[in-house]
Formats: sequence, structure tokens, C-alpha cells
Amino acid sequence: MSKDPGPMQVGGVFHFQAGLTFNHLFSILMRKINDLQAFDCPKTMNKSTKWFLIIFGILAVVGFGFMLLIYGFMKSVGERTEVVTSGSGSKIAVVELRGVITSSEDIVRQIKKYRETGSIKAILLRVDSPGGGVVASQEIYEEVKKTRDGGKPVVVSMGALAASGGYYVSCGASRLVANRGTLTGSIGVISEFLQLQEVLGKLGVGVKTIKSGK
Repeated sequence: MSKDPGPMQVGGVFHFQAGLTFNHLFSILMRKINDLQAFDCPKTMNKSTKWFLIIFGILAVVGFGFMLLIYGFMKSVGERTEVVTSGSGSKIAVVELRGVITSSEDIVRQIKKYRETGSIKAILLRVDSPGGGVVASQEIYEEVKKTRDGGKPVVVSMGALAASGGYYVSCGASRLVANRGTLTGSIGVISEFLQLQEVLGKLGVGVKTIKSGK
């Protein structure tokens, strides 16, 4: 019985002759795989390096998630939302004023837009704020009052808190609606100063102005 022809190697590539059986081909492939596995693979990293990379990866993921959380929080702080509720009849615009009043730009823009929009028949201003800046509250109040005096109704719905600047803004509306548990009122300005004049006088510390000329 003649032996099955074996593979011929030409330029580093094996070319199999005709007549090879499947078992012979399989045995050749397995032998080549075993030859590859026989080579010594260098150690890519030691145990401490692996642990360092694992800990570094976990810290990177946690840090990235924390940054996303901070970004979302900062984006939501002072955010004002607007909703236009429409049906088969006239439209009512809903403007929300939440949190500390630090800027009037967004609220004034919304109220002005709805005042000039003919399809908007009324504005519902939802206030849930402890107040804030005097100038910002004044500007929102003036815009609400201007809208009311222009003939477009503005109804204020107070949330859990509508104090100080939040109450001041609401006073410009056509009608106020509050819950029984709403905390509201308290319009005023509070300023705190550290008074050290008497203490400095007892210590003999004073202020002297020295000048020359007329």
C-alpha cells in the first residue's frame, strides 16, 4: 500500500497534494497547532501590574460617573421649564419658576414670548421659590404686571414655598392660588454686618486721616 502524499512547503506556505485523506489533514493541522503552543510566550505583566490596572479602571469609571452626576446637577440648578398645554380650544402657557431667583432672563423671555403670541390666551406661572436677587425679582414682577395690564390673564400657582422674591413676583399676577400648606409672604431685605467699633475703641484702635493741601 502506498503512503498518502504529504504536504510540500514552498516559500513558507504549505501546498497539499491531491489524495490526502481528511484524517491526514486533521492530524497535520493539530500538529501545527501544538507546535505553535509549544513556543514560550513572554509574561506580559505581573500580578501587581494587573491589580494596578484593575483599580485604575474602576477609579476611572467611578470618576467619570461622578463627573456626569455633577454636570447633570449643575445643569438642573436654576433651570426654568416651560410647557404649552393645547387642546381643541385656546392655549394656555405654563411657566415654572423654581429654586433661588438668580437671573430673570429666562422667565422674562418666556413671559414676553407668550404675551406676544396671539394663540396663547393665558399664562399659568408656577412659583416654588424662596426668593433671591432683588433686581431679578423686580424684573420678573414688572414683566408679569405688564402682561396682566396688557389684557392677558396671568394666574400664579404657588407650590410649597413662595417667599420673599417668590411672593413679590406673584403680586403682579391677575390672581394668586396657594395651597393650605404653602409658605408665603415675607417681603423684605436682610443685610448682616460685623460691628467692631466699640471693641476697637476699648482696645485703643482707631482711624486717623492725614492729608496735605487744600
